Amino acid sequence: MVAYDYPPVNSAGMYRLVSMTKYLQALRWDITVVTVRDSFIAMSDGVLSLIPQETRVIRTKTVEYFRFKRRVVELLRRGQKSDPAESGLVNGGVSRPVRPRRAGALFQLFDDLMCFPDTRAGWFFPLLTAVWKLLRKEKFDVVLSSSPPHSAHLPFLFLKKILAFKWVVDFRDPWTAPNRMTSRKLSRWIHRSMESMVLSSADIVIANTPGNRLAILDNFSNISADKVHVVTNGFDEDHYTPAANGGAGADADLVYTGYLYYPMLPLFLNTLKHIRDSLGEVRVPRTIVFGPRPSDRVLREIASSGFEDKIVYRDRVSYAESVRVMRQARCLLLLLPVGDEFKTWVPSKLYAYLFSTRPVLAIVPDGDAARIVEDTGVGIAIRSADPSVVAEQTVGFLDDLKAGRIAPEPNTDELQKYSWPALADRLQGILVHEIES
Repeated sequence: MVAYDYPPVNSAGMYRLVSMTKYLQALRWDITVVTVRDSFIAMSDGVLSLIPQETRVIRTKTVEYFRFKRRVVELLRRGQKSDPAESGLVNGGVSRPVRPRRAGALFQLFDDLMCFPDTRAGWFFPLLTAVWKLLRKEKFDVVLSSSPPHSAHLPFLFLKKILAFKWVVDFRDPWTAPNRMTSRKLSRWIHRSMESMVLSSADIVIANTPGNRLAILDNFSNISADKVHVVTNGFDEDHYTPAANGGAGADADLVYTGYLYYPMLPLFLNTLKHIRDSLGEVRVPRTIVFGPRPSDRVLREIASSGFEDKIVYRDRVSYAESVRVMRQARCLLLLLPVGDEFKTWVPSKLYAYLFSTRPVLAIVPDGDAARIVEDTGVGIAIRSADPSVVAEQTVGFLDDLKAGRIAPEPNTDELQKYSWPALADRLQGILVHEIES
C-alpha cells in the first residue's frame, strides 16, 4: 500500500487507509505500507496507535516545497530593515533586499512548477526509489496506490513498464473527473492525459462513490467498466465511545462536525433567513459547529446575516470526542454546496453520522450523499436549492422529531455496507479475483 496520508499524518483520508490495513490484516493479508517520514500538513503522534502492530511501515523522505517556501519568506522578512539607509535604498542603490510582496510573482512561478501536478509532487523521486527497491527485493500479490495526492500514482507508470505486478489505483477523491479541472487549458490537458495513462496502466481502479465511478467511465471511454469498482469510505465501529446523556452539543437543535467551507454556507444562511422572516427568530434552529476555525469570509457572512448566536463554534475536538459528540446530538447536520459538480461528494463525516444512532438532516444535491442518507433510513435528504423549500422541510423535520411524531428507522442491512469489516471483505473479493485472473 502506497499512501501519503498515513499516521502520523492526521487527515480525513488517513482513516480510510488505516481501516483498509486493519481489516485486510484481519482477513490474513500481510501488508507493507510505504508512506512519508515527515509532512507539511497536520501530523499527530496520537493517531500512530491506529496502525495495527503487525503492519510494516516504510517511511521515505519527501521534498515539501511549501516548507521550503515558508522558510524563505521568513528569511526575507527577517532581512527587512526599518531604516531605508540601512537597506541599501539610498541614492538608487541596487542592494535593496527582495521583499515578499515583490517576490510574489516569482513565488507564483515556482508554485506552478514545483507543485505540478499537485503540492506533494516532491515525493515522486523518493517514492519511485523506495518502491523500485522493494519490488525488486520482494514479491507482492498486489500493489495499491491511494490518492490524493494523485502524483502518488505516477511512479507506477514507469515501474509497470519494467516490473511485473498487479497494480490497484484507489481514488479517495476524484482527479479530473468529475469537475475537478483547472482553469488553464494546457494544465487541464496535461492532468487529463496523466489520469488517462494511470487508468489505462492500472489493473484495477477503485472509486469512492458510485457517481465517481460513472464519471470515470463517462470521461474515459477507453476504460472497461469491468475494471472500475466502488469501495466507499466507511466507519470503524471500534471508534465508538460511550454516549453519555447531555454534554457538548446536546442542547443544540443541530450539530455539525468538521470544517465549514464557504460554498456550503449561502443556502443554509438563506434558509435560516427564510425561517426567521416567516416564523420569527425563536424558530431559527440553533446550530453548534465542532471543527477548525472557519475562514474570515465565513465568519463575516454569519455575522452580517445576524446569526452569530444561532451558529456557534466550539473548540476543535479529537476524532474520538467528535464521535461522542455525534452520539449526543439531537440532530446531525450535513451540508454540501449547491450544483451538479457536487453530486458525487460524500463527506467522510457522513459515515460516522450513519452509525451514531442520531437523526441526520442533509441539505445536499441529488446525488450519492442523498441516496446514502435515504437508503440507510437515518434521516432526511433535502435536495432543493430553493431556501423556502429547504426551510419548510427543515422546520417540519425538526418539529416532528421534537414532538416524537417521527423517529428515523435505520436499515441495518444498508448500514452494514458502510462498516469497515464489510468494505474490507468487498475489497478482498476484488483483489483476489484480479490476482487469480
